[in-house]
Amino acid sequence: MKKLLCITAALILAFGMTVSAGESKVNIIGMSGQKGNLVDLRISLSGNTGIDSLSLDLSYDDSALLMYEVKDAELLEGAYHGYSEEAEGFRLCWTGGGSGNGTLAVITFMITDAAKAGSYLITAASEDVTVTGGFIKVAEAAPGDVTGDGKTDEDDMEYISKATADWKGFSDPGASGDINGDGRVNLLDAIIIARSLRGENGYTVDAVRESIEEILPVEHDCEE
Repeated sequence: MKKLLCITAALILAFGMTVSAGESKVNIIGMSGQKGNLVDLRISLSGNTGIDSLSLDLSYDDSALLMYEVKDAELLEGAYHGYSEEAEGFRLCWTGGGSGNGTLAVITFMITDAAKAGSYLITAASEDVTVTGGFIKVAEAAPGDVTGDGKTDEDDMEYISKATADWKGFSDPGASGDINGDGRVNLLDAIIIARSLRGENGYTVDAVRESIEEILPVEHDCEE
């Protein structure tokens, strides 16, 4: 995916709306995770009483966040999401419109190894609707390095396994042991480390990056 040139997103209404400006709101709601985690960004709509069509151009720091998957919630009709040459980025588009409120889409990002601890703002701007931006927060803890030796290896996998089995001398590793970012440390986290060490497809940032063109839809500019 081409690197986005702007730091904000432009929310563009491709056709007219049957509601006055300011009544509809688009909200961007993110979550937190660590390097290597998959995290969800939810885009929701409220105050809508009738939109003919809607187009949303996203922008984000793609050195820290790698788009992994887009799931449309089928709130509005005519969904078509993909890379837009015109917008020089990823475009969410609904050509059929509708009057529903709630989740428009959920975008899953992978936090890359290049991401630094902190909050990454994802915003949208529009002259037609009110938009609230959101954050994806990257935690400081290095995922998997529960032993603190600067690397993630078999020792960390063993530690997590024994800690979850309540072995004496193996305390809860905390955030560094929560590999998948689900808020818990369990055997699944140890399994993820094992699969990553074996180089299994889908368990490293590089593996996702190499297949990104197959994951994302083809270029599209939101035309009916």
